[in-house]
Amino acid sequence: MPNAWVTHVKKFAANNNVSYSCAISMPECKQSYKKEPTKVSTIKEKEEPKLETKPYTKYDKPIGPVKPKETKPYTKYDKPIGPVKPVNIENIKKNEEIINDIETTLISKSTRNIRAFQKKYSNSELLKNLFEGQAYNDFFPTSQKCLEHFNDYLRYIEKEENILEPSAGIGSIVHYLQKKGYKNIEANDFDKTMTDYIKKNYNNVKVTNEDFIKKNYDNNDFSLIFCNPPFTFGTNKTFYIDFLFKCFDILTKSKIKYEKNIFFICPQLTKNDKEGDVIFKSDLLNTLSKVKKNSLFKQYNLNDDEDYEDFMPNQILNIGSCQDFPGTKFKASLYHIIKF
Repeated sequence: MPNAWVTHVKKFAANNNVSYSCAISMPECKQSYKKEPTKVSTIKEKEEPKLETKPYTKYDKPIGPVKPKETKPYTKYDKPIGPVKPVNIENIKKNEEIINDIETTLISKSTRNIRAFQKKYSNSELLKNLFEGQAYNDFFPTSQKCLEHFNDYLRYIEKEENILEPSAGIGSIVHYLQKKGYKNIEANDFDKTMTDYIKKNYNNVKVTNEDFIKKNYDNNDFSLIFCNPPFTFGTNKTFYIDFLFKCFDILTKSKIKYEKNIFFICPQLTKNDKEGDVIFKSDLLNTLSKVKKNSLFKQYNLNDDEDYEDFMPNQILNIGSCQDFPGTKFKASLYHIIKF
């Protein structure tokens, strides 16, 4: 017996307060039964589920998929870029020779090589005295070999982007960027001797001589910060963390509406991170001492987890390590940091 008829009889019996066997024999029950037309089933093709990219909202959870960079004509926050002067090739060649000489001298630590270097560059106050005195004891230029590790990541950065180098030294990173064709570079260093040298030897570079941590970068237009910071400063043995948080602050205040990047060279940010590892926001926070954390939170007005979440970048990726620091056996980690 069809299910529809059985259902109808049960319903009729309940409505008329009679038994099922009684209802099934009643003509009223048969008369009231109307067979419903057969429903034609339409089978729709299964749609492929859409992959949803949920925004990363809590720093103690893994980071979701990274939003791909949009391929569209470059406009700086909807304003066109004006003409840019070409980089002087002769300057690049001259700086290449100086940087190679510095690296060779640092590696050899030979008195003879140092004297030959000082004689060759006797017309430059900085270069002549580079290997003398307390002022340059902590001078560790970034080798070009170390910077080559960033090649694969740098190719996604447009040549017209505004780039900040906050601890420029003698301009090793500036030199590397100019070789790659980048034109809009701002170089800063706390040491006036260094900034004077960059002004003299690098063309088309905006040079500032200020305390990077204290400098105001409100409403800036940087889309890349490329930095090999001083790792220590006096009794502050994790001074590179101060630099890192300052970089986060600059990108947070940037006018740029699309992806912003940091290339950062420093000791390992966490105890065990290695090439290919993503550093979670909570992991970075856990490496800080209570005093350091409170100091940084106060400096950047981070009152709770939500403030910290907004302040931090979307991704911190370890892209490798290098030991190419002339005259040292030091090993540094290299990080690519992204903020949308």
